[in-house]
Amino acid sequence: MKRLLMISYTYHDGLSAQDRQQMVRRFAADGGTPGAIAHYERLDGRGGFVIQEELDDEDLQRDFEPTLAFAPFLRFEMYAITTMEDAFPVIQRVDG
Repeated sequence: MKRLLMISYTYHDGLSAQDRQQMVRRFAADGGTPGAIAHYERLDGRGGFVIQEELDDEDLQRDFEPTLAFAPFLRFEMYAITTMEDAFPVIQRVDG
């Protein structure tokens, strides 16, 4: 079973235009998330989602830095996930 990480982020309430500009500049300079498979932005303008491959210890340390850098602008929630294709045999064994 391949383990992935889904990161959900929402923008902090009350960000000023200057805060948002600083966040955009930082994102443009940093590039993206290590191991990112996909990055989606919510169309309501309140946040987004990143799906990334499971990271090893070294990658986790590199990933922690941008998390800290964006903490003034974003609230993060992280979930360990897998595909339904990988999960269904286990679901079927337990609940089927």
